[in-house]
Amino acid sequence: MDRIELGKKIRKARNEAGLSMIELAAKAGISINTLHRVETGKSKANKTTIRSIMNELGVTVEDIEG
Repeated sequence: MDRIELGKKIRKARNEAGLSMIELAAKAGISINTLHRVETGKSKANKTTIRSIMNELGVTVEDIEG
């Protein structure tokens, strides 16, 4: 999956969870700028960042890729 598609799916999961970008970034321990770049596909996040975001959203790789 390319980073743009991944970002769209993360944004969708965030919206479904009812979280703002500020709330999710704080919970995941990342900056809002990092989250924005991930959601827009402007940068490739490292595995630790993606794992933190997904943990806070309560989703798995399978959920995102499915």
